Amino acid sequence: MTVVTFDPRGYGNSRPPNRQYPLDFYHIDAKDSIQLMNKLGYDKYCLLGWSDGGITALIHAAFNPKCVQKLIALNAAAYFSQADIDLMKPLEDVTKWNPKIVDTLAEIYGRETLIQMNKDYYQALYRIYGNGGDICKHELEKITCPTVIVHGAKDPMIPHFHADYLHQHIKNSHLCMVADGKHAIHKRQPDKINKLVERFFLEDTALQWDQL
Repeated sequence: MTVVTFDPRGYGNSRPPNRQYPLDFYHIDAKDSIQLMNKLGYDKYCLLGWSDGGITALIHAAFNPKCVQKLIALNAAAYFSQADIDLMKPLEDVTKWNPKIVDTLAEIYGRETLIQMNKDYYQALYRIYGNGGDICKHELEKITCPTVIVHGAKDPMIPHFHADYLHQHIKNSHLCMVADGKHAIHKRQPDKINKLVERFFLEDTALQWDQL
């Protein structure tokens, strides 16, 4: 299995320029990822995305159905609700984050830039919510590839009802709920995630979490 990953524009090594957050930034990231795969010469591939990357993957799959063979979305969402906004509020203040995470990101961006990026990010999410909350609801019906939706039942950032919504609106989708899972399932249980990816991408088998 060949793995291709990238830093979206404004993140990591895809700078300068610094990250910008227009209302359609998820769609911009999806279009960038499609162009990247085209440039690299891949015309058939599978997608795996987590959180914001999961949203990007959903849009990518909708925009490029002829190329995307399978999709796994980890802890993703298609819209923002008031419940989501309430959960976001405490995350605006970088000083309340885990110090290790702050230090790691500050080494990449610088502390002041990190603080500004985080502020801009959440302001963009609030604008999306104020504009109706839709991120990619209408794109879901355009996803035609087999899809596995993985979500932590105890995710403190993206409530599990988002997984139910994705499952209901993506044809040929399989829902895999992780009873004890939080937001970063792939970090806490990497062996199971790796097994799920291998079984689904290479063997066409979609399993429940307790079967891994």
